[in-house]
Amino acid sequence: MDKSKLGILLLLLFIIGIVSFLNSNYFTVKKVHITGNELLSDKYILKLCNLNRKVNIFNVQQEGLANKLVNLPQVKGAIVKRDLPREVFIKIKERVPVAIISDKSSYVIIDKEGWVLDTLENANNKKYPLFIDKNLKKKKNKVELNKNSQLAVDYLSKLSKKLLEEIQQLKVLSSGEVLLILREGGRVNLGKDFSIAKKAKIFNRIYNDLEKKKVKVKYINLKYNRNIFIKVKK
Repeated sequence: MDKSKLGILLLLLFIIGIVSFLNSNYFTVKKVHITGNELLSDKYILKLCNLNRKVNIFNVQQEGLANKLVNLPQVKGAIVKRDLPREVFIKIKERVPVAIISDKSSYVIIDKEGWVLDTLENANNKKYPLFIDKNLKKKKNKVELNKNSQLAVDYLSKLSKKLLEEIQQLKVLSSGEVLLILREGGRVNLGKDFSIAKKAKIFNRIYNDLEKKKVKVKYINLKYNRNIFIKVKK
């Protein structure tokens, strides 16, 4: 065998060896690290990405899997990275639930942009308020929000999780005013066309102060920034 043929043979053997090594069990994914998910379970994400079975790490398409995750209504952003030889990291940024709305015979949880994040059989969920607005319409995975309803859910997104749990209902009145009904029965009138950040800060401060004093709210009028009216239960 001449030197040129021997060289080609050795090169082929080398390539075959490399390919065999890259497809060996040494590069089979052994661990998947998932962070940032609360709405979606690890099990669901692994199945969606086909990482719930033996897979070669070089077959893990980072950009493709990230795009697949972002196509879910619950996911706002996703990053998928391979860490040779056997680990995959998935970082997810989920949308934040703010309210529940009625959808025919069931209820859905939405974020501030109207994306449907989950479906419920009833509204007995103490984490988020029930949003009552007859003008709300759901199309596929999203609820269409008009100017007033968008203002209302944007406001909810600025409240702390603790305070959000204290609100039983959110209503947009025919006048355009936004009304909060607390789980203890108190009412908060936010008015209309208001500054979201400013009203959220004021309500957070007032409610925390009343809670420290162990006083229950009967009515709070926040329609006028410089003339706040508070009535407490006796």
